[in-house]
Amino acid sequence: MPFSKREQLLILNLSELLPFSLSLSDEALILTKGVMRGEIPIESLLLELQQDFTSIQQMHFSKNKNGQILLMIGPKSALDKEALESTLREIISLELPNNLKNSATKKPLIFIPADFFGFPLVGSLYFGVIDRGTNLLQVRPITGCPLNCPFCSVDEGPASKSKVRDFIVDPDYLISTYNYILSEKKLNGAEAHIDGQGEPMSYPYLVELVQRLWENNNTAVVSLQTDGWFLNEQIIDELSAVKLSRINLSINAFDSKLAKRLAGRGDYNLEKMLELAEYILDSNISLLL
Repeated sequence: MPFSKREQLLILNLSELLPFSLSLSDEALILTKGVMRGEIPIESLLLELQQDFTSIQQMHFSKNKNGQILLMIGPKSALDKEALESTLREIISLELPNNLKNSATKKPLIFIPADFFGFPLVGSLYFGVIDRGTNLLQVRPITGCPLNCPFCSVDEGPASKSKVRDFIVDPDYLISTYNYILSEKKLNGAEAHIDGQGEPMSYPYLVELVQRLWENNNTAVVSLQTDGWFLNEQIIDELSAVKLSRINLSINAFDSKLAKRLAGRGDYNLEKMLELAEYILDSNISLLL
């Protein structure tokens, strides 16, 4: 039976508690961050909470006037808010990696944490850290690309006939691998070049990644390769604030029709891309076309 008074319910503001944009469907809590999109079935989420907190008699989701997602649980007097929040975070951290999709490519997105069966980040060209024997280390955080370039050597993009899934790497795991390689090579003056078999700017932790690459005192340059699809003034400002050294911007053609054709997308906006290139030039970030 529902409690008659709101005061009897413990209210958790999930939109403030979790580092994602949240929405609700009839059957799932939907979490998004950049291109990363996951769904947690409401029934299983509530069931797991009830198993850990047997005093729960009522639970339901709601929204406040700002559209934030609330979880209402009762009776309030029998519950520990901090313990509930900690358990909720743990449940979602365990469930979410099994239900991720790349919203740009519509493919399943496999999350790779440090404890992913001892999966190394060195040795694959898909993701991880690539050392080709120079002072430049390629840092590849994510696969998948929103464009369908007909000349793509790795057949990326939503229209790919060979790629059935994408991968995303935990930023902690990337940074620890990068630091390990620099330490083992005793490399000073390294360039961390963020690129990918796909579009690295789709990585939802990009700004954090740039910032943390600089924390290694042997990093001299942090650069980024991009096709520009996810570029906007805000992200350029954010990358400038964390001292990104250079953006290598790929523009396939300076004719609008040809640019659309080579991007494999009729909504590719060459004029906007050139405006953003000008914006980069006015920032503290160097630009290489």
